[in-house]
Amino acid sequence: MTRTIASVLLLATLSAVLPALAQGPASGSTEPPVPAAPAASAAAAGDPPAAGVVAVAGLWCGSGPLHEFSLRLTQRQQDVEGELVRRDRVRRIEGRIEGNVLRTQATKVGALVLERQGDQLKVTDGDGPLALVRGQVFRRSASGACTG
Repeated sequence: MTRTIASVLLLATLSAVLPALAQGPASGSTEPPVPAAPAASAAAAGDPPAAGVVAVAGLWCGSGPLHEFSLRLTQRQQDVEGELVRRDRVRRIEGRIEGNVLRTQATKVGALVLERQGDQLKVTDGDGPLALVRGQVFRRSASGACTG
């Protein structure tokens, strides 16, 4: 019973927090909105990662509660940047990879820590409300598109 209540609370919180993350800056913010990347730009630009640095460049599709989200990343050595997209809303992210762990910069709703595990990026930690998505995964897209 307690696990069911916790699951319902998690899903309710996710439905409130995650749209804010992907919708872009709030009204009055100085950060301009970023247009969605066209499908033709699926190739990850940048230098290939150095030896010992895990590659995370490419398209990653959210699963479970994150099924409406996609994460398109480019990588230059250990520096990573990309776009978190939900429907037509885009949020630019930046981060750094150390080993197989990607840490994103803090935004108004927090930062994420993702761990590369094969063809998955698993959310292992987050600040603020983003801590609630801990344990959820993005899966590498083999087709160059997400179907969520």
